[in-house]
Amino acid sequence: MAALCLGLSLLAGSACAALPPPVSWSAAQQRASGLRIARLAPAEFRHARRPPVRAVRVPDSAVLFVDGRALAFVASPAAAGGDRQFTPRVISTDWPSDGGYVQPGWQALEVVTGGAELLLTPPPEAHTLPPAGGAWNRR
Repeated sequence: MAALCLGLSLLAGSACAALPPPVSWSAAQQRASGLRIARLAPAEFRHARRPPVRAVRVPDSAVLFVDGRALAFVASPAAAGGDRQFTPRVISTDWPSDGGYVQPGWQALEVVTGGAELLLTPPPEAHTLPPAGGAWNRR
């Protein structure tokens, strides 16, 4: 993990610790929030000044800009109950293409294409309700 962190910090120009942490959401949270997840498959991309390359195109709708870096949340495979973990991944914006960014060398993956900004906010904390009759407010 340290080598991955070092590699990301060198590529992104800042410390790896600045990446948002992975987030785990239940299937119910995913449905209630309206998160949209899309499977991206590698394809061959051509560029006028580059040889053809096998890559994944991450759509603009999946890209968030956080602290000057482009990120996308990658979804883990769904667990038995539908729970998933969403992990931020740095996106290179060096190769824009048809409403997205080409990521050479990436394999097939699922990314959040709608509602990813919700993953940047902490989940709401549970609130304790007063007892029936509002006994907390009595003097």
